[in-house]
Amino acid sequence: MGIDAVGRNIIEQARTATHAGVELGDAWHEFLGARRLGKAGTFRDVLDAQLRFRIIGDGAFMERTVVADSPTAHTVMGRPEIQKMIRGVMGTIDAAQGAKQLDGITFSYDDPGVIANRAVQAMVGKEPSLAAYREAVGESTAHVLGFHAVRAGDWIHLGPIKSEPFVQYVRGDSSPATVEGLTRSIKTLLHEIAHIVTPRMKDERDVRWLSEGIAETWARWPGNIDAAAERMGVPVVKDFHTVLDAENEKYPEQVRALRGLLQLAGIDTNDAAQLKEFEGLCQTVNVGDVPRRLAERIDARFPGISRTEVLRMIREISPDQTSADPAGVLALAERAHQPLVLPG
Repeated sequence: MGIDAVGRNIIEQARTATHAGVELGDAWHEFLGARRLGKAGTFRDVLDAQLRFRIIGDGAFMERTVVADSPTAHTVMGRPEIQKMIRGVMGTIDAAQGAKQLDGITFSYDDPGVIANRAVQAMVGKEPSLAAYREAVGESTAHVLGFHAVRAGDWIHLGPIKSEPFVQYVRGDSSPATVEGLTRSIKTLLHEIAHIVTPRMKDERDVRWLSEGIAETWARWPGNIDAAAERMGVPVVKDFHTVLDAENEKYPEQVRALRGLLQLAGIDTNDAAQLKEFEGLCQTVNVGDVPRRLAERIDARFPGISRTEVLRMIREISPDQTSADPAGVLALAERAHQPLVLPG
């Protein structure tokens, strides 16, 4: 593991920090102690109460340094189950193909907490001011509300609904409800990890449907939740991907469209053993290159269907860049006489 002087300084700050978000510095901490986050209290107090873990170094993630980045995280950092959970997340990143960078992960207890966790990143590098504070909180609020988790820069922020099962389990609750909650939370965490490991484009708006489809398909891939849970040392409902496929509530049409394309490209999305082939096709290049790769494979398998035709169809899947209409994929499969096995 290599850690530069800046990284070593951050480690020392994090180990002795009295307030969360060591990269903000003393000026911001003083400023935030006088700013209220609605009725929740001062921004600084809200942030201090969240679980924040910073990852420092390079090379394999399992060899990187994890430090507590909030007073609350400091109180639990020495617990073996916490160490196992965080290391399990890092092992899951190591096991995936693709670009890999993650600077930290946060768990929140309530909506103000996840807003505060996310807002830190919009403050870093700016001088403390009322305008900068309002901009950061406003940007964070718009980004996180309505979502169970978000990736922001190189951080993953879990909202309160997905954080709670982890917190309850660490407190000793292993009831069926908590175990199911853990299973759903790990799926959400995997979705965000997929965004972390997939190379990014400067602007992904035109293929946002595909970016979300890739992340959700990877998160629900047979065996992926079970493997991540084993690394993290937490119990989950075995083969829960089948339940998630039946519910198909997260990016449903994006997943249907992508799975259809993958099956036409010769990848069985219901086969755990083909996860690496999916990763190699969809997560080792930026998302803008994936349509061409899919088109080339489909063209090679079905001589009567050209890659130009497939590329045009893929571009027409999303009418608004985010949603997806898999009708074109289904029509293509019918022409190719290929039955598709899709969720929902």
